[in-house]
Amino acid sequence: MDGIYSFAYAMLKETGQIKLPVNECEVCNALGIDVGTYKDLHDILVTLKLWDFAQTVNGISFYFKGVPYISYSGKLSVLDRRAVIFHEVAHIYLKHIDVDGVLGKSNDPAKQDKIEAEADAFSRAARMPAYLLFAE
Repeated sequence: MDGIYSFAYAMLKETGQIKLPVNECEVCNALGIDVGTYKDLHDILVTLKLWDFAQTVNGISFYFKGVPYISYSGKLSVLDRRAVIFHEVAHIYLKHIDVDGVLGKSNDPAKQDKIEAEADAFSRAARMPAYLLFAE
């Protein structure tokens, strides 16, 4: 997983997030990712036939008309929302595969577990970057 941490740090530097707290909205803006709750993005989710799936998870990432999107449950706490958004940023930034239009989704359970572990590690590293936490 050390490589995943390197990718997260590179992404933070690329997006200008070099101080705490890391701002997920600024990261998404810098990467050209549109973000909204399931309610906010209802019409797009329905168009892509992702609405029902979205109701079973806390967040999803997908492309619509060439633009990356992250959508999440509006019922999440602020901390959980940040974790989910950075998890979904990982799927986009790491160019994870997609199944049925959902990034980071695989029909192979072993591959799915690996992808999710990578996204979780990326999310932790992006929210709590060691190079900032332990900076002098």
